[in-house]
Amino acid sequence: MRTALHPYVLTVLIAGLIVLAPHTAVAAVNLPWSTTYNCPDWTQSDGLYGVVNCDGLTGDGGWTCDNGDGTVREDQITAAANHPSGGGGKGQRHWLGDGINNVSGGMRIPLASFEPELWLRWYMRYEHGFTWNTLVNQKILYINVGGPNAVVVHYAWSDELQISSRDFGGYYASGPGNGWNTIMAAGGTDARGNKTSDGKWHLYEVHLKTDTNGADGIAEMWVDGIQRVNVTNANFGARGWGDIVIGSNGFTPSSGRCMAVDFDDFAISRTGLIGPVGPPDTTAPAVPTNLTVQ
Repeated sequence: MRTALHPYVLTVLIAGLIVLAPHTAVAAVNLPWSTTYNCPDWTQSDGLYGVVNCDGLTGDGGWTCDNGDGTVREDQITAAANHPSGGGGKGQRHWLGDGINNVSGGMRIPLASFEPELWLRWYMRYEHGFTWNTLVNQKILYINVGGPNAVVVHYAWSDELQISSRDFGGYYASGPGNGWNTIMAAGGTDARGNKTSDGKWHLYEVHLKTDTNGADGIAEMWVDGIQRVNVTNANFGARGWGDIVIGSNGFTPSSGRCMAVDFDDFAISRTGLIGPVGPPDTTAPAVPTNLTVQ
């Protein structure tokens, strides 16, 4: 015997489906996976979930970067962020502004299953002249944000790179001489003695592997083919990782305005070092002016 739903209950259910539909419409990606962002132009105000239309990517967070004068910047897929030695003709433009967490939303890669081992390769460029206050702490990637085994890849203080396990309390660092000031050595120096961005594309790769006993996980990172992090006793737990967020928050940039951080040619594999897609870019572009959201 069927029982008819009360009209109020039916209305609530329909409303709930309308709210959930944009989130559930996003199809998870299978590995190996890659994107050149050679997709329709997009900004986060176009919509975040299920509307990016780019190789399974979805928007993540509706934050905007505020210049303090009423103008804001949003994450974009745009030709202005293209890595010229890679594939396609576009890239992801992320924005970091002065202060704490003055940032546009990132983009998310939902994986079809929890992965116990990941190799992640991407190219990244900080706008020429980008600079920090006294502390460099910029979170580049979140891996399985908000869930078990969340990992953060970031530039850290003391001229280090760091892979942090938020759930298990591990901080796996490169050691001094492997972070921002070293990688941006070709950039200028600001009034506080910090290096500014050289405006060039750099090649990044991260290898993560879960552990069996709390002490045999792997955390490795290379920049421009040089290994910067090499840890074989990491504690990541055993479940694995289910999604990646590209582009996140920063602590006290001091550039005078929102400045672009560009990503391109992102690839994920289960099976080994992915490596470069082409020769490195060695020419620093001129400082952009009058940037607008595209």
